Amino acid sequence: MTTSLRLRVKFALVAVMVFALITACTFEAEKLISSEGIAYSIDPDTILDALEIGDRNVFLPREDIGNLPQPGEMVGWNQEDYLLVVETLHELAWGETLEEWDLTYLSAYWLCNDLEIGIQNVNLLYQKIDDGSRGGVARFESDFNIDPRRSLAEIYMAEYGPSYAEILGVDPSQLEVVWFDIVNIAEMNGGVRLRATVQDECTVDATIRSDVSRGAIWEVTYRTYGGAQLGNFLINAVSEKVNDN
Repeated sequence: MTTSLRLRVKFALVAVMVFALITACTFEAEKLISSEGIAYSIDPDTILDALEIGDRNVFLPREDIGNLPQPGEMVGWNQEDYLLVVETLHELAWGETLEEWDLTYLSAYWLCNDLEIGIQNVNLLYQKIDDGSRGGVARFESDFNIDPRRSLAEIYMAEYGPSYAEILGVDPSQLEVVWFDIVNIAEMNGGVRLRATVQDECTVDATIRSDVSRGAIWEVTYRTYGGAQLGNFLINAVSEKVNDN
């Protein structure tokens, strides 16, 4: 390597280091600006019919969030039922639809002793970047826990800023599959055997999140009632193949 070339390489390296230092000093770390969590009581027997006819007076704010009732009877809700509750609650809290928000996390929960009855609990996280319409770049989170067996619907709202990250949301087309079909794939690949080891005294949850390197992956996990993991399966959201990641 010639002296001239060495100098140019050194100059380039120094320039990169200086740029990195300036960038680190210039871009302020993202911080929590505001947050609010609200818990509502819901009636799982009547809320869906009420929302279908446009009645939104079905979310009753609760103060005793630390004293949750014991889970009641299993509900026969499907994914459309949960999404209806989430979409309505989001509109009430934010004054806008979820159209411009990205789903970044979803977890649905079943009881092993009767998987086909329906989903018993759902957690979802939506995020959105505001590019400056509110005075600066900010990231917003809308986090939901819907637990009809406990007559509970929760939303946690948060704003972070300044934000320079891009949100990696789950492709909506990868959510068109029936969530229970994902559980059935796990069942056919060893889930039935796992349930049998504990005589169906267990839970199943199906979680989907976006991964930069692998794309959207469903993870189906079997656990005892005490929380011990019995086994899990990774299912590609596109190919629906087990451990195809």
